[in-house]
Amino acid sequence: MITIHDWKPKPRRRRLKLNPKLKPKLRPRKKRFSLKGKLKSFRRFVLRTLRSLKRSVRLISRRQHTLSEEVQALESQVETLESQVGTIGSQIGSLNTQITQIRSQISVLSNPFSGLQSVLQARIGTAVTIETDAGPISGTLIAVGTDFAEILEPTGDLVFVLFSNINSIA
Repeated sequence: MITIHDWKPKPRRRRLKLNPKLKPKLRPRKKRFSLKGKLKSFRRFVLRTLRSLKRSVRLISRRQHTLSEEVQALESQVETLESQVGTIGSQIGSLNTQITQIRSQISVLSNPFSGLQSVLQARIGTAVTIETDAGPISGTLIAVGTDFAEILEPTGDLVFVLFSNINSIA
């Protein structure tokens, strides 16, 4: 809060001094400050300050309005981006499903004997007879590889048969 004691009037401009030869010497006057003059100067000071504050409030109000518009624009952009993120997330899920399907198709294509391999793995440890172009092979199925089967014949011989040479299994 500004009080009368804090406020000081503006200094007055000095008058030009005349050549002492032209003007007779006068005693300088003491400056007197009247209460009325002080109040008038203080009133002008307060009015100037109020006008300045009004201008500042108007500027701040305009800035606040501009900032609120920018915030609204940013909020709408955030909503748009959030919906786009959701759409992209669902697209990623769909693409992951497609990638999984493609991988399974590739594994089937890269291993054409996967069906035969699974049938033979289910029969490990049992007696089997495998028909090949060279003739039948009988014995106990010991192991199944990615492209071969291992059979232990009753004579004790180990026979490896490639899946590409197998005609039938009994």
